[in-house]
Amino acid sequence: DATIKMWNKQGFSTRTLQVGDGALYCMAVKDGMLYCGAYDGSIFVYNGSGTMVKQMQGHEGVVFSLCVHGDLVLSGSGDKTIRMWDDSHTEKGQMLGHKGPISALLVHEGIVFSASYDKSIRMWSAEGELKKELLGHENLVLSLGMSHGRLVSSSADAALFVWRAELTLEDSLRWSATHVSEGSDGSAENGEAPDNEASQLQRLPYMSYLKAQQHLCERQQLLNLDAIRRCTLLAAEEDAFAGLFQQHTQEWRAIGRGQPAVTPDKQMISTDLLVNGTLAKKLEHGHTDWVIASTAWGPWLVTGSFDGTARVWDEDDRLKAELKGHKTGICCLLVHNDRLYTGSDDSTIRMWDKDMALVRTFEGHEDAVYALTVWQARI
Repeated sequence: DATIKMWNKQGFSTRTLQVGDGALYCMAVKDGMLYCGAYDGSIFVYNGSGTMVKQMQGHEGVVFSLCVHGDLVLSGSGDKTIRMWDDSHTEKGQMLGHKGPISALLVHEGIVFSASYDKSIRMWSAEGELKKELLGHENLVLSLGMSHGRLVSSSADAALFVWRAELTLEDSLRWSATHVSEGSDGSAENGEAPDNEASQLQRLPYMSYLKAQQHLCERQQLLNLDAIRRCTLLAAEEDAFAGLFQQHTQEWRAIGRGQPAVTPDKQMISTDLLVNGTLAKKLEHGHTDWVIASTAWGPWLVTGSFDGTARVWDEDDRLKAELKGHKTGICCLLVHNDRLYTGSDDSTIRMWDKDMALVRTFEGHEDAVYALTVWQARI
């Protein structure tokens, strides 16, 4: 509805700002200034008194994401670019390379993460230099979040990935893992680790033949380097390979018997994947529609979905609670003062306490609530 509403803790709207004529998709706060990304590609800037001081222009598509990175504000757009803006609201540069719209931006410990409809996640330095590309999602990447130092990403194929940087192998070890449907050829027959390359190709149901062949070629190149480095890399690689094989064998044998791959009933089914040398966990989250947002809530991870629910997961990725109440999809999540806020396509905002109880419903918007932030101690 092209408005920004400010709410007190009692759930009453204390102020409304009319921003342009189209939908607003994202917000960020820096040095007391509020930045709003709009449908027409503009970024509107408001000072502490609620006066618009600048309309930043440059994007040629919807501004889907905003974040603060040091002295800069970063914006991601449907025009496939990430733009950097300084305190004078002047564009200082761009991060280029994505082949689809930028759906999400996140900054963690000086690293910029960007998600795109091109199915990839990219990691950038503070200066805008591409450091790494994370591949593994098979459809549009929709959201990014951070929980316990782990990057969380969701995509339109209903996948939810957790990326663990501390388990990264050397960048030269690049191999991907892909799930196949039940009944595919090459199912594992027992839990013993393969002892040669041929048995790996035949018995690993979660790795495609082409990727395996590519892996063997890359490995052969590594073998030609030097004896010390070769032995070190080979040992690390084979240990990871053997561990993954044993885990996946157990999961696929369970599936073949018609049993759940993980017990107890309320735990996310997780599958470890080596994607571009980085260990990622694919979590079967139980939502019946896209996961469009994720955030940390103290020690817990929260996922929000177009199915209208938010799910809360504990430190062991076990389902702690399912928050129901919205009539349509959840579009955004915010944690403030130990309370969780969920913004929805049903035009309401709901506030939840740590007992997973609904505290209050904020009503007043006439269209979907796409973004939430804290500004001047107000939601």
